[in-house]
Amino acid sequence: KINKLFDFILDIFFPKKCFGCQKEGEWLCDSCHVALEASKKQVCSVCKEVSSLGKTCAKCQKQIDLEALFRVFEFSDSQIIRKMIHAYKYKFVKDISVYLANILSQEVPREFFFEIDLITSVPLHKKRYKERGYNQAELMARHLALKVGLEYQELLVRKKYTEVQMTLLREERLKNIKNVFDFVASDSIEGQKILIIDDVATTLATLNECAEVLKKAGARQVVGLVVARDD
Repeated sequence: KINKLFDFILDIFFPKKCFGCQKEGEWLCDSCHVALEASKKQVCSVCKEVSSLGKTCAKCQKQIDLEALFRVFEFSDSQIIRKMIHAYKYKFVKDISVYLANILSQEVPREFFFEIDLITSVPLHKKRYKERGYNQAELMARHLALKVGLEYQELLVRKKYTEVQMTLLREERLKNIKNVFDFVASDSIEGQKILIIDDVATTLATLNECAEVLKKAGARQVVGLVVARDD
């Protein structure tokens, strides 16, 4: 009942309009969805050399625990995506998760999901979860898992409350996120390929820290998927 009341109030003060053309009734209308320009090529997340499906190239593999990072958009290139993510994270519009999951399922080639055993997401600290009421990466990942026919599991917990990464410089981000996550799943992930999802990636500090923890827990490979890369 409380959630329904909150949604009702949200509809009054923040009515559902397309982030592109302002048409009422949808956060993203079909026309504006079709007009979105996804990244035309994927690159190694470290050196930015063109790489199929965002795979980490051979020369960069020792620098990062992610085997690949697929980003659908460049954050700076899409005003619509920037607006959607901002509203999703900071204006409590959690049903945007469905729209973003739809975009991911349509823009990411099916071959990217081959051999993936589990989908998980970057966790929020319980304090920030309480402030927001939901984990934006988790909602998006759960919707996507249903669409692509894979299992979703919460594998990680954020054990330390940290400053928001976007407010920090690169070196500060790396230090801020170190030793923040723990593996908490009861089932083994030994030898499995894990897909971890977040909304936006910048320095990759958060995703890479998650990947390191998952590999220490036995994961064979960890690949990342984000709506946008902001670097």
